[in-house]
Amino acid sequence: LVGFCLRPGFGDPVDRYRVESLWKLITAAASAPASGARKGPVLPEGGADYWIMWRRVAGGLNAALQQALFARLKPSLLPPKGKPFAKPPANEYAEMWRAAASLERLDAKTKELLGQAILKQIKPGAVPVYAFWSLTRFGARVQLYGPLNSVVHPEIVEKWLDELLDFTPANDNERTGWLFALAQLARKSGLRAVEVNDTTRERVLAVLKSNTCPASWPRMVAETIHSEREEQSRLFGDSLPVGLKLK
Repeated sequence: LVGFCLRPGFGDPVDRYRVESLWKLITAAASAPASGARKGPVLPEGGADYWIMWRRVAGGLNAALQQALFARLKPSLLPPKGKPFAKPPANEYAEMWRAAASLERLDAKTKELLGQAILKQIKPGAVPVYAFWSLTRFGARVQLYGPLNSVVHPEIVEKWLDELLDFTPANDNERTGWLFALAQLARKSGLRAVEVNDTTRERVLAVLKSNTCPASWPRMVAETIHSEREEQSRLFGDSLPVGLKLK
């Protein structure tokens, strides 16, 4: 409920206060000593819902808080090579990836590492439910709120697209996620410094036109257009409950 009510966490003058208050509540609960017979810190409710909440309000976190949140995610998402680690349950693990992908204020190098880790998981017939969406957010040419200096370099994204263009989706869900990722990674932004080269963009455009997808997807690759409400909803990762609206 908190995640929905504070989402997206930026835009209103009091959002910063609200989101920072939420951060203090959560961290205070995690560090408070237990009373009575119990010893050690009292941990807040965790699991998948915890990361869903942070994903929804991530835009309201400043760069330092986003980095602190990623520090909790990193051991599971980018585990050290050769060292065993306890992988979280599948649902929680998926939401951890989505939460990390929503942290647009992370530096471009960190996003590059995360994107490469996701790309290795994209295999025909066995694509994790979070993979295409997360890769889309990590490599997006037009971010929802992140600064320009946190956009992954276009040469890196061109390599990602080279791999993605050879992908063959096994079902409709994979096809939709794949096509949306292609469109966002090759999107025209109006800023040449972050756009992929013309050859790559033309290859993406050809794939989009040869598949069934919303008309706005090939359009955003061919020309500079503003994000539509449906596109924003897809990028946020879920729709709002009845009665709540993005303004």
